[in-house]
Amino acid sequence: MKIEPLTPDIAVESCCLEGFHGDPADRIIVATALVLALPLVTSDRKIMLWNRDCHRLKLIEV
Repeated sequence: MKIEPLTPDIAVESCCLEGFHGDPADRIIVATALVLALPLVTSDRKIMLWNRDCHRLKLIEV
């Protein structure tokens, strides 16, 4: 595990997640995975449902 800084690219991406719910922490987590092209391991139903519609994340559901 590595802690990544909140970069301008991640901040902008977090505001551009079309159809994503309003939780800012979830938005930053998803944006970080997208910007860094990393898989996201989650059991968060809202993130999983959003990804099923847009297929933007490399998602590992647990």
